[in-house]
Amino acid sequence: MNNASTRIFRSITFIIWVVVIVTFWGYSQQTNMSAFDIVHELIEFAHNSVWGPILYVVFYIVQPIVFFPSTFLTIAAGYVYGPVVGAILAIVGSNASSVLAWFVGRFFGESLVSDRFKRSMLTRFSDQLRTNSFQSVLLMRLIYLPYDVVSYFSGFMRLSLPAFVLGTLLGGLPGTISFALFGSSIEGDFLAETPELNPWALAGALLLFVLSVSLSRLVRRWGDQPTIEAPSIPPSS
Repeated sequence: MNNASTRIFRSITFIIWVVVIVTFWGYSQQTNMSAFDIVHELIEFAHNSVWGPILYVVFYIVQPIVFFPSTFLTIAAGYVYGPVVGAILAIVGSNASSVLAWFVGRFFGESLVSDRFKRSMLTRFSDQLRTNSFQSVLLMRLIYLPYDVVSYFSGFMRLSLPAFVLGTLLGGLPGTISFALFGSSIEGDFLAETPELNPWALAGALLLFVLSVSLSRLVRRWGDQPTIEAPSIPPSS
């Protein structure tokens, strides 16, 4: 497609995306269903259907399209399926959804990055991100930046997809497991105002949180290390 056709296609796709978002949240408001209520309905279905895990993963994958809070889904996975199975489902869903969000960010941001950013003050910053894509994504995941925002941003800035996937997989593990552990620590009603918490599972979630923050400091130090260049050898006479 030529440039004009590409712009038209992106514009139409963007309009459809906005319609989907407005329809989803408009319906939730008309039915008085908050994000908590939607998660609760998903939990109820998961409890009563063998298709629950599949529906959960599918919903997790598409949730970036409607800007649904992914943290709620990770906590719900631990609550419904326990710390092990829940964490596995959340890891699968979160990593798949991050790839989808990366492609969406790349699709809508490609022309902006190539045409406008080349002459802007963000050029140097974007070049550094692309040069150290894995380290940048790893750090952003370890410090618990908003999950989908990082994914959209990485695609928009055209970070390497393999580096993004690996950085997300490794950097997102502590956070995903910690939220799943927190969900598994909830005993009784998921939406109770003062839910009972299992102290051991809660302690594990807090430990992983501290571990993630500590690892982020190591990654920063790793990035601050100066590049060592091999000494030049003068030509022999």
